[in-house]
Amino acid sequence: MLNVSWFRQREYLLEISRALTEQLDLDVVLDKVLRAAMELLGGQAAFIALRQPGGGFVIQAARGIPQPLLPYFNRLLADIPEDASPSSLRVPDLEVILSEIALQTGLPLVQVVALPMGIRRNLIGVLFVFRAYGLPFTLSEREILASFADQAAIAVHNAQLYQQLAQEKRRLDAILEYSADGVMILDPGQKIVVFNRALADITGWSAAEAIGRHHDEVIVWARRDTEMDLARATAGGWPLTHGRGSRTALYVEGDLRRRTGGTISVGITYAPLPDREGKLVNIIANVRDITRFREADRLKSTFVSIVSHELKTPVATILGYAETLARADARWDAQT
Repeated sequence: MLNVSWFRQREYLLEISRALTEQLDLDVVLDKVLRAAMELLGGQAAFIALRQPGGGFVIQAARGIPQPLLPYFNRLLADIPEDASPSSLRVPDLEVILSEIALQTGLPLVQVVALPMGIRRNLIGVLFVFRAYGLPFTLSEREILASFADQAAIAVHNAQLYQQLAQEKRRLDAILEYSADGVMILDPGQKIVVFNRALADITGWSAAEAIGRHHDEVIVWARRDTEMDLARATAGGWPLTHGRGSRTALYVEGDLRRRTGGTISVGITYAPLPDREGKLVNIIANVRDITRFREADRLKSTFVSIVSHELKTPVATILGYAETLARADARWDAQT
């Protein structure tokens, strides 16, 4: 007979359902799953092992087992096939291995049940629940825990996805923040939503001052070498009217007014970011300081001009002498 009422079982299943929508912290979700599983089946210990990207399973969370003793329980994971699915999961010799672990650790655990945690036929983890008394898990209890494990798998999977997205966002934030080029992201109304350190150095605006302002308040041209700037391009329909619906990048080059005074030569590439329906979501601007390139071009022009002048003078003299020597009316004596 189950050690909790039918209503209590429903309560725990609802708790996991709430965890799906209310909690996306993986550690918190795993702890909720373990606590509910132990109370649902009258267990004294439990752990969840999750599949790793490189293969194999690792104990991710545990209750009722001291942390230093967790490595002993890795034996339960050693024989899980790499290609196991939720429907085919079988952990051989569970009871025998548990008896050996109990002797090694001194933990009074005598019964164990292992339930697969699967998403769309993919095994993402295994839930182990242990009892310290000899009454085995009944078929009804296993069915309840199987239903519970399905709900838990969804909660864990959602938390893993959220964790991956959060990690990816941190990675992208770091790339943007420490990029050598200035990076700015605009919303569809051309208000600044991201403004990195390099761009703050280029423009003289701090990120705190720039974010929330319109693009044209911060990007002010003293002189523009290209025909279009962002305002004129968008007034003409950019990026929707270029290349038969393709979203062509816009390049603008010139001298930018710095907030702290003076100007700086920059080249800005604006790239539109649409959603799946083609609606503009953001404009990504990459801002590069081209002052050194401009100086190099000026030096090259100066060098070419000087060399050209220095070469023209002796060449002109030689040509003059040659023309004189070639005159038909010239008379030359033996000395000349």
